[in-house]
Amino acid sequence: MARTKPPPKKATAARTAGKQPRTAPSKKAEPKKKAQKAKMQKLKGQGRYKYRAGTRTDRDLRKYLIGEELLIPKLPFQRVVRELAEKEMAGVRLQSSAIGALQWAVEAFSVDMFTRANGAAIHARRLTIQQKDIWLWKKMTNFDGKTKYGIM
Repeated sequence: MARTKPPPKKATAARTAGKQPRTAPSKKAEPKKKAQKAKMQKLKGQGRYKYRAGTRTDRDLRKYLIGEELLIPKLPFQRVVRELAEKEMAGVRLQSSAIGALQWAVEAFSVDMFTRANGAAIHARRLTIQQKDIWLWKKMTNFDGKTKYGIM
């Protein structure tokens, strides 16, 4: 059987007769608290280092670009690739190494795209990548969906 809390006791006139009502804390105590906080801040140091806009994201993207591990899980990517291949050519069979190479290429491509789009966003003094940054990346790399990447 589940335990339940007993209902709260109601205040009666007999219990509250000798007590005075609570009041808000005085404002004189606030400057002391601020002084204590300032003193603690000096003891701790300056706190965490504040990086410039986009520095952390550049570092993360560089880590993903250099790293060997895959960012997209293998099985969901494999399902999508097999589904798209089946739509194009019925009865097609793909080796797992071919799907692995395709996944590696897709991740390298997307990390490169996001790195350059992030650079465009930082240049515009923004922290968030927007659609216009990706459009700018497409224009800079002469990328349209029909030709090979980087070739005019």
